[in-house]
Amino acid sequence: MARPLAVLLVDDNVDDAIAIDAALRDAGFELRSKRVDSPSALREALNSDTWDVVLSEYAPSGFAGLEAHSVLHRSPSNLPFIIVTRELSVEAAAHSIERGVESLVLKGRLDRLSSAIERAIASGVEREENEILLRELRHAKKMEAVGRLAGGVAHDFNNLLTVIQGYGNILKRRLVPRGECVEEIGELLGATERAAGLTRQLLAFSRSQDLKPQVLDIGDHVRGVQKMLDRVIGEDVELALEVAPDAGSVRADPGQLEQVLMNLMVNARDALPDGGRIVIRANVVRLGPGDIPESPGLRPGPYVRLAVEDNGIGMDPETARHIFEPFFTTKEEGKGTGLGLAMVFGIVRQSKGAIRVRSRAGQGTKFEVYLPSVAPEPGAAPGEPEPIEETRGTGTVLLVEDEDAVRNLLRGELQRVGYDVIPASNGDEAWQLVEGRGEPVDLVVTDVVMPGMRGPDLVAKLREKWPELRVLFVSGWQDPDRTRLPDLDDDTRFLQKPFDPEQLVTVVHEMIDA
Repeated sequence: MARPLAVLLVDDNVDDAIAIDAALRDAGFELRSKRVDSPSALREALNSDTWDVVLSEYAPSGFAGLEAHSVLHRSPSNLPFIIVTRELSVEAAAHSIERGVESLVLKGRLDRLSSAIERAIASGVEREENEILLRELRHAKKMEAVGRLAGGVAHDFNNLLTVIQGYGNILKRRLVPRGECVEEIGELLGATERAAGLTRQLLAFSRSQDLKPQVLDIGDHVRGVQKMLDRVIGEDVELALEVAPDAGSVRADPGQLEQVLMNLMVNARDALPDGGRIVIRANVVRLGPGDIPESPGLRPGPYVRLAVEDNGIGMDPETARHIFEPFFTTKEEGKGTGLGLAMVFGIVRQSKGAIRVRSRAGQGTKFEVYLPSVAPEPGAAPGEPEPIEETRGTGTVLLVEDEDAVRNLLRGELQRVGYDVIPASNGDEAWQLVEGRGEPVDLVVTDVVMPGMRGPDLVAKLREKWPELRVLFVSGWQDPDRTRLPDLDDDTRFLQKPFDPEQLVTVVHEMIDA
């Protein structure tokens, strides 16, 4: 069976062109060829049609050879280039190969041309695949660097939030019982919770967050992130919520669910270059076998459907088929990573759900996320705050924290409830403070990642001195590569920043006094 081959020939000799065509047909190719003999004709042919290979006479005195190769190099094409000439010096041949010419064939040996073309095409395919892999590797490295930056920002931000949330709760404890600043403190602590949600997104992006699925009311969750979504889409896009009175509950990690919403909203916004409308819908549906063809393994039953719909530019069927593939993007270079919807797809599948997209070019796009519906968890009645029981304790706590504001906050709260506190700003200082101490401290509360001696290294050194030492690690990081914590048990526990100082007091009380 003849093999199709499209050849673009740069040669001003018609008879030589006929001979080349005949040799390729004799070699078993189903040939489509075109001859050009000027730079403009070559550029026009490259732009108007697709080719498998460019063959060119060397002809140093006319347009051909390396001059033609330069025109090809400046075009978007990545076609293999072969010189087919009557004679060529060794120096000219070496120079051509150095410039990137794939192969050289003498017109007196056209029987070798077919194998040279096959080798050049195969080499070009391999080179193109390698370039794609290299681009993806560079992109992955860039995303890894951005992930590290995001994790570092989240760590520093968590320290700040620990201070803000801690002093906010101190003010709440002192003022709210007297009826003072109730609304203001509520806004302060609510903003802190929303900010903590942003750090969860950064940690999820940097893959530095331990997943903590919990039962979430989908309506409450969507309404809770509405302000953040409003800021994402801009003023020229209208955002509408259509949440059913009983939209249902799902079991998911809050940070991951926010990531899903954020990515779907960003894609919807980008589909509205001149403004428009986005609608978020949430309700409970019952799915049967085959209701979502894209997910044939989906179990029948009740699901929460979370839909994000826009009236933007839409997508053609071919684009929609690839939309969840990693690194696939329709945005211009530098404006899209091709990872957002791939991340959404992975999160939804990990949560035992499904996602599908419905779109037509010029008629908008609708993403539908289906997550298994679960029973809501019972909670305290609205407006009935749980009473805070004051915890008192005794004992000595070695507190190691490199952030001054965090250390001062935690020291004050521990001392307030009765503990003796030995504060230290890093591991080396902590060791110096207790190295000569004969009696062990009752508990070490230490940050994990600090300049100099890290928390786990300090603990290992202290346990050589006091093997039964109890330890509470605290950190704004959750990355296992960063923390490298020892195994956690009753004597070794971990508390993730940001936290309310009362949480710390409760855990310290459990570890020392309970």
